[in-house]
Amino acid sequence: MSWSAIRIALGSFLLALGVLGLVLPILQGWLLLALGALVLSRDVPAFRRLVHWITKRFPLVGEALERIKTRWQALVERGRR
Repeated sequence: MSWSAIRIALGSFLLALGVLGLVLPILQGWLLLALGALVLSRDVPAFRRLVHWITKRFPLVGEALERIKTRWQALVERGRR
């Protein structure tokens, strides 16, 4: 299974949980929707545009996303060694 298929499956799962979270008080719906959009933004152009728009509209969110990306890349690199 390719990494792209895994990301799409994970992102879709997070989006589905996010939709459920909007109705159920136990789950954090908005957070799960945001995570699903971030995961899917690498493979789905519509989500890529959405994340780009959010980072342009809200610069603090864009800075936080960049910090998260650099930390994640460092973790992945450390795991490859």
